[in-house]
Amino acid sequence: MLNFLRADLYRLHHSGVTVGVLLFIVGFCLFFVGVNIVIALSAGKPISTVDFPNALDVTAEIAFLSGFLPLLASYAPTYLVASDWKASGFKTVLVGGGARSGYIASKIAVGALFALVLPGVMLVCFGLIPWMLGMRVESVTNISQLLMWWSLASLVGFTYTVVCTLCAILSRGETLAWVSTMFVGLGIVGNGFMLLFGMVAAFLPPATDLAQFAIDNMLYRQAMGLGNGTSFVAGDAGALVHTALVAVGWAIAAGALGWIVFRRKTL
Repeated sequence: MLNFLRADLYRLHHSGVTVGVLLFIVGFCLFFVGVNIVIALSAGKPISTVDFPNALDVTAEIAFLSGFLPLLASYAPTYLVASDWKASGFKTVLVGGGARSGYIASKIAVGALFALVLPGVMLVCFGLIPWMLGMRVESVTNISQLLMWWSLASLVGFTYTVVCTLCAILSRGETLAWVSTMFVGLGIVGNGFMLLFGMVAAFLPPATDLAQFAIDNMLYRQAMGLGNGTSFVAGDAGALVHTALVAVGWAIAAGALGWIVFRRKTL
């Protein structure tokens, strides 16, 4: 696993994926803040009078309600798998004993690293850049809530990377690997299943409780909750525990399924 991980980190560094993802976050933050500045200036207001929300709430909204964190955290492992499909390199890479397990474990470790770092980068960008440009930035008053949100965001983001890695491995092709990551990371699949379960509840009243249970335990539902930022982490502690347990459950299930299928897959 360590040999695969070293190789994967080297590939990400020299391909520019790592730098590209970080620059995208910084660039989007500049664009987002810039739009607020343009709106203020067009209304005749000086920049120093413009109020900017606290970094936690802005980051939460951009990260999950827009789907940026699941997508960006999954970008690196998807790139690694998709490039291997493109180069038809699996047959030469996975010839050693236990190589398939090490291959999957490495991609999951890469996803964990990105899922941990990216929320922090987003928090720093949305906290510092508006302040550096002279805007009045609302401070995050409760550091423990910020750390709690970061922890849960990293966990949910990590789970998305595991699910996207599973989809990329099952896709058997570069294009499908990217398409599956886009649909899962942006929440299109999750939202579709939530609508489906909602229709089941509407047309089959006896199945309402079962449909609601399924909705409450979807990974997409946890992401939407984290998208509310401060109001979510300041709410019921049971909801926070539930989010963590659902994310862990999905990560274990997706990781185990990926290992089982890939271990038996003919390349």
